[in-house]
Amino acid sequence: MTTTNPETLSALATIAQLTYSRFSTTGPVAGANGSLYTEITQIVNGPLGFQARAFFNETTNELVIAFTGTEGADDLDVKAWRCAA
Repeated sequence: MTTTNPETLSALATIAQLTYSRFSTTGPVAGANGSLYTEITQIVNGPLGFQARAFFNETTNELVIAFTGTEGADDLDVKAWRCAA
């Protein structure tokens, strides 16, 4: 999906920012034309550092899945890269 609507872009940026946060709950995120993206599921502080959140917009019938990779000095990816280097 490609969008240039500033309200939609702002909502997607907010969803991405929320996904990187460590907060366990979030409220709805305002989208374009008064629509709302409501969080329907999340993985926060997964055992390997993975985080993800899924939001659904009933007005536009959009499902948005935002995720992070593992983060920090103890990441498996970082360790694998250091071993390979």
